[in-house]
Amino acid sequence: MKKLPLADQPHDLIKAHILDPDNSPLSEIHQKQLDRIVSVSKIIDKNPVHKHVVLLHQSKFPDLSRTVAYEDIRLAKKLYPTIHEFEYDFWKIWLINDIASSIAECRESKAPNKFRQLALL
Repeated sequence: MKKLPLADQPHDLIKAHILDPDNSPLSEIHQKQLDRIVSVSKIIDKNPVHKHVVLLHQSKFPDLSRTVAYEDIRLAKKLYPTIHEFEYDFWKIWLINDIASSIAECRESKAPNKFRQLALL
């Protein structure tokens, strides 16, 4: 029987491992992979350059190949979005909605001074 990759494991098993690693229901291979992914996600938060992250990750796990290190980075970025990945689409939509609501508020107030104050901003 083929074993499922870590990404296809049920959420409850992963959550149980995170909450109680000593009594983890995950296989030993999945436990090690999840521990590596959590570790590399912390490194990415401090150092967003992948080349440096791989070197730091390999220093922590010396028997790790470059390919596996890059795969861990890919999974970590997928599972744990970092502060270095800014979502510009969300920001633009929020900004446009905020401007539209400010204009609507000014129109509803019918105070000409508010339009001038907005124009100065």
